[in-house]
Amino acid sequence: MRPSLAASFTLLVGACQSIPERDPAITRGKPDASSFSQAQSAAWSARRAIRPSVRWHPDGSACWIGGTVDQSFGLDGAAVELEPPDSPSSSSRRSPRRGRQLDSSISPDNLWKAVSRNGNILLEGVDEERRQVVTVEGDGVLKYGTASWVYGEELDVKEAMWWRGDSQGLVYYRFDESGVPTYPLTLDMTSTRPTLSTEAYPKPGDPNPIADLEYFDLETGERWLLPTQPEQPNGDPWYIFGVNPHREHELLFHRTDRRQQTWELVWVDLTSGASRVVLSETQSCWHENNPQRQFLSDGTTFLHQSQQSGWLGWKLCSLDPNVDPIPLTPPGMVVGPIVHLDETSRTLRFTAANQPKFPLHQQLFEVRLDGSKLTCLTPDPGHHEIFHAPAGSAFIAIHQSVEMPPEIRLHSSKDEAYVLSPRESFDKGSRPAQSELVSTMAGDTEIFGVLHLPAGQGDGPFPLLVDVYGGPHSRGFDPRFEPTRAENVLGIATLKIASRGTTGQSKAFQDDVYGKLGQVDLDDQAALAAAIALRGDIDEKRVGIYGFSYGGYMSALGLIRHPEVFRFGVSGAPVVDWRYYDTIYTERYMGLLSENEAGYDAGSCLTHVSADAIGEMLLIHGAVDDNVHVANTFALMDRLHEKQHPFELMIYPNAGHGLPRDGSRRMWNFLLRHCFP
Repeated sequence: MRPSLAASFTLLVGACQSIPERDPAITRGKPDASSFSQAQSAAWSARRAIRPSVRWHPDGSACWIGGTVDQSFGLDGAAVELEPPDSPSSSSRRSPRRGRQLDSSISPDNLWKAVSRNGNILLEGVDEERRQVVTVEGDGVLKYGTASWVYGEELDVKEAMWWRGDSQGLVYYRFDESGVPTYPLTLDMTSTRPTLSTEAYPKPGDPNPIADLEYFDLETGERWLLPTQPEQPNGDPWYIFGVNPHREHELLFHRTDRRQQTWELVWVDLTSGASRVVLSETQSCWHENNPQRQFLSDGTTFLHQSQQSGWLGWKLCSLDPNVDPIPLTPPGMVVGPIVHLDETSRTLRFTAANQPKFPLHQQLFEVRLDGSKLTCLTPDPGHHEIFHAPAGSAFIAIHQSVEMPPEIRLHSSKDEAYVLSPRESFDKGSRPAQSELVSTMAGDTEIFGVLHLPAGQGDGPFPLLVDVYGGPHSRGFDPRFEPTRAENVLGIATLKIASRGTTGQSKAFQDDVYGKLGQVDLDDQAALAAAIALRGDIDEKRVGIYGFSYGGYMSALGLIRHPEVFRFGVSGAPVVDWRYYDTIYTERYMGLLSENEAGYDAGSCLTHVSADAIGEMLLIHGAVDDNVHVANTFALMDRLHEKQHPFELMIYPNAGHGLPRDGSRRMWNFLLRHCFP
């Protein structure tokens, strides 16, 4: 690899040198939330400096590196005098609130706007001179053009109306919530007259909302039900989601059974009403609901992400039932997103994890669309963040690891690369953290984590905070280099862990938590934290844990089940028993309540609260949380009172599923008080 002609352009020095190893103004006396806020600002500045924006010029002849480099480079690695290319345009269309859908949809010919209002659909001419009623029977329980809350929250349904590609008709959701129990939320609790809001919210074992798709023909004014449910649904209605119009008059959507173990991609011809299952896949635990898909220009052939081999891989598939899928990647590889597709050369480039020593580092691979000539284009060990040219074969790779600062490389071809910003430009002496990749064994499975130790503050022992989310379908930690965290500036070590169930490894690694949430995943967190606490540079009596939502659940359960490891912690908006949460998420990972009551009990915070000692706990929850209801925290409070355990509590009367600013202040005051008693 050759150094660039512009290697003097460095990315990292300026911002990182501005972080002192331990600023007396920040750490004078015992730190508090104000100290943390100052340290966090410094840490964010350092992080921004090593996360440069990269933009390619449209013809792929030059690229621009942002940040402190702020320079364009040609394909020979030399600096060139070009204006930075425009930033990719983002949609100006507003996003719906969490769990909700957009309430209008414009036809592709810009002549009509479909509007969902009060559970019914109305078509309005964009010129406002025409109106056409689509539905009238929506009544709040039967809803058109919108989705049930649980679909928005758990299946990422953000739209509920879709125009045909030729604008000749409208597809829309029809939801029947008549059998679904409702949950009441008291709003405006600080006013003289609070109001009550109810939401259909199915919990494990409850009836689910019934979803269907209807079609309205603009020319005839007729509407009819599309063939969405399988002919033999085998019990409960299936979930219908992932709806996408295709070409002029076709539709694709996903469906899965209640257990979410069988997933199907369904094709519908909106003109004839014909339908066909294009793909059907089954898993013994759960199936990924929204696998990535990208069509080739012929509109028939597409790339599909699949875990059927036990590993996340790419397949080349077709809407033609006579064409068999072609696997493009072998077992043992966990693929990431598509980076570049060249239909002329019939090659696909994508990122994937395939390094045996550490399975979360991404590299760039190329494969032909017949499955041949799989090649790694970035073979150096470590993590590669890729920015590919829109045309041609050139790409930028930011090469780094948890322990290794980044180096920016321009790969102008498979055999030629230039260093645009060398690793050596980073002054390690200015870094107030020492990052280590750490691990422990859970049987035959290696559990990885990232430990950040304060630098330049002696040999410890330091307090340790475990920053946890830990839920399925989440990433345990960022495999990229991080110069510092706010806690490190204050003299605190931090640990993030990729426990079983998290993404980036084999399906078996994820499936270990099936039916056992709060068991093996929490045990992994506790085992690695306990191992780190015995190293000598950590004070085992000052090990804490904190998290929000699923992380709040892990924190609360960790303080209850493993107080010998976690001496104190903060639990924000926790699910304390999976019977309290919604069907789609809970049954996906825990199975049906009627078939796994023992698993639900074993994963419940309420089950494990006894007279035995627990870690010191701060509970935080918003009273109008429509996702994880505050009843969860109330139930845990009641059990803690029953067993005479003291705890601290902060309920925010008008807050939802998020941490208010005051909540952050109270959380850090609590954690820092226990880190530095």
